Amino acid sequence: MGFLIDTNVLGTAMMSKAVLPPMIEQGSGDILNIASVAGVHPIAGWAMYCATKHAVVGFAASLAQEVVGRNSRVQTICPGAIDTPFWDDLEADIYRAGTEARAQIMSAEAVADIALGMLRAPRNVFVRQTVVFPVNEWH
Repeated sequence: MGFLIDTNVLGTAMMSKAVLPPMIEQGSGDILNIASVAGVHPIAGWAMYCATKHAVVGFAASLAQEVVGRNSRVQTICPGAIDTPFWDDLEADIYRAGTEARAQIMSAEAVADIALGMLRAPRNVFVRQTVVFPVNEWH
């Protein structure tokens, strides 16, 4: 449990604390937090993970309000299942390697493309949060 809080919540907050002052000093910048669809949609059996991702979403939304008018943006992407080794260790999960469902989930590259799209938006455009998931999921 402590690992999830340290990584997902404290890691996000510490990175933001490190980059925010230089962003404000230079007059612009972006923070893009990677949360999870679990940060906006509860998932049975994943309470602690969901709680940490909800914390990231809430933290980002609050921090975004703090930088309004400073030409800086704090945005969050909440992806669903991504084809990473994360799923390899979940014995009962439908996304085990080699399954048909696993072949249909998003690639890390697809999520990176969406994240880059958020960052490449014109400076006067702010995408507070994007929720994206594979076509074989519903949240």
